[in-house]
Amino acid sequence: MLPRLRIRRRVVAGRHVFRLEGDLDGSTACHALDVVARAPWDGRGLEIDLSAVRLAEGFGLEILSRGLSRLARQRSVYIVDVGGPWPLGALAVPSLGSAGAR
Repeated sequence: MLPRLRIRRRVVAGRHVFRLEGDLDGSTACHALDVVARAPWDGRGLEIDLSAVRLAEGFGLEILSRGLSRLARQRSVYIVDVGGPWPLGALAVPSLGSAGAR
């Protein structure tokens, strides 16, 4: 059986880029966060590329965004899509400690 979500990591322009390919749901979002959280602490930011996500469940997106918000406390985090039904371009993820968060 093929994995429902494949994660490819590379370093581009001073960022660790994680390209998610496949389906994003609660289970696969947790797996993606585990992989992203293990990126080396070398001063580089994190970029999450969703352009190859085929199916995204709301719960998976919520888990991913909350987890990335926690990671954004220590480093820059961007969610990117280079084409598809998502908003185009990069979206910076605010940390949970920013103004308005409780």
